[in-house]
Amino acid sequence: MVSARAALLATCLVLGSGSSRPPLPRTLPRALPRAAVRALLPLRQLTADAGAPDGVVLGAVRAEDLGAVGRLLVCSFYPHLITLAPVGFSRFERALLETPVAWLNATYAGYLADSVRAFAERRVGAERLGAQSRSAALIAPRSCKGTTRGSSVALAAADEATGRLLAFVELSVRPLDGRVPFDVLDDLDALLRCVLPSQPPPCAYLCNLCVAPHARRRGIGAALVRASEMVVGSGGWGHDALYLHVGAHDAPTARLYRALGFEPLREYNPKRWQVQWLGAADVVFYRRWLGGSAARAAGADDLDGRGVGASGARELDA
Repeated sequence: MVSARAALLATCLVLGSGSSRPPLPRTLPRALPRAAVRALLPLRQLTADAGAPDGVVLGAVRAEDLGAVGRLLVCSFYPHLITLAPVGFSRFERALLETPVAWLNATYAGYLADSVRAFAERRVGAERLGAQSRSAALIAPRSCKGTTRGSSVALAAADEATGRLLAFVELSVRPLDGRVPFDVLDDLDALLRCVLPSQPPPCAYLCNLCVAPHARRRGIGAALVRASEMVVGSGGWGHDALYLHVGAHDAPTARLYRALGFEPLREYNPKRWQVQWLGAADVVFYRRWLGGSAARAAGADDLDGRGVGASGARELDA
C-alpha cells in the first residue's frame, strides 16, 4: 500500500517537473490582505465614536470590495491547504516539497477567496452594499423585523491614506437558537421552523471578525467590536445584547471574551452526538449585554483597545 507520505512526494515531483505547471504565484496566502478597498463607504462619526486608531477609518463594505474581503477572510480563517510538519522530513524531502506545497497553498487560497466572495455576495444584501447614505451601516437589515436567515451588514477598517484593508466584521440578525450560521444544525432548524408555529426571537449576531496580520495589536479589532455594539445597540438596531460563537476547546479566546464582558450560554451547546455524528460545529454561544440595567452594564465594560489575542481561526485579534 502506498503511504500518504510517498503519495505526497510523488505528487510534488510531478508538480515540480511538469512543463505545463503554472508559475508559482508571487503573492502567497500570508500576503493576500494587501488588497485595497476602493469603494468603502466611510463612516466618520462611527470611526470617532468607536475609538479607531489614528489613520484608520471604519466604513460600510460595498460590492466592489468583496474581493479584498474574501482574501482577508481566507488568510485569517483558512491560511493553508497543506502544512509541512516541523519534524519528520529529511532536508532533501523538505527542499523537494516546499515549492510545490507553496504553489498548492496559493492556488487553493485564490480559489477559496473567489468562493468566499461569491458566498458573501449572496449573504450581504445588494441593497446595503450599494447604499449611498452615509449612515448605511446603521440601517437595519430586513431580517431585523423577523428571523430571516442570510441577511448581513458588513463593516471594515481601512488605512485612511492607502485604502489598504485592515479588518472586517459581519453583523446580522438571527434566530436566538445558538446555531452557527449555515451549520448542519442551523439547516435542520430552518426546515423545522417552516412547519412549527413558534419561532425563536431575533438576536444581533457578530461573526467573521478578523484583522490582517500586519495590523494586529493596534486596537483595530476592538474598535470594530465597539462599532458593532453601536450599530446593533439602542442607537441603531435597538438590540440590548450582542451574540457570537467561540470554539469549545479554544480556552485562550474564551478567557479573552469573558474579560471583555461576554458570558457563555452553555444551554445552547450542541450535544456530543450532534458533533460526532452530524458534524455540527463544536462551539460555545456567548452573549454580551449592551446596556439597560445596572447589572447588565456591569458585565459590558467598554473595550480598552488592547490586543486581545486570536482564536485558532483568527476570529478576534484586536
